[in-house]
Amino acid sequence: MSLLSALVAELPGARVVGPADVEIAGLTADSRAVEPGWLFIAYQGKERDLHDFVPSAVAAGASAVAVEREVEAARGITQIIVPDGRAAEGLLAAAFFGYPSRRLGVIGVTGTDGKTTTTTLVHSILNAAGLRAGMITTVAAKIGDRSIDTGLHTTTPRALEVQRLLAGLVEAGA
Repeated sequence: MSLLSALVAELPGARVVGPADVEIAGLTADSRAVEPGWLFIAYQGKERDLHDFVPSAVAAGASAVAVEREVEAARGITQIIVPDGRAAEGLLAAAFFGYPSRRLGVIGVTGTDGKTTTTTLVHSILNAAGLRAGMITTVAAKIGDRSIDTGLHTTTPRALEVQRLLAGLVEAGA
């Protein structure tokens, strides 16, 4: 859990409408995943305006919403008005999960082909050298001795998923 005011402190240009002393139990930009006490993050996407899903998030028990404009359907809960909701998603996720990348050595692999192969080789080399290494690919994440399907299957996962997985690596001692 995080206090909303602590999360908002990480958002340049944010304006809070409503109480900021709200406990936040989780974050999501998917209204179908909202649970009571969570913060729903909405922004104008390429194909969808996530602001249209604020009523669903509120009905599911969201304690607060981060939005690019005030939303009438969110009256009664705290709204954090941000200039860029997608950027806010990344900043909020990093803060909520305690900035896990700051506690890890991170190696990033980019390119068109060979990312999973390269990542798997580096992971194997580090583990063979006695280092506790984790790995996140487009298909799976290896956290400690566990291999989990990330469900991402995309070369650019959302900031929330990356931060959640990095926090899992920290927790596993990577």
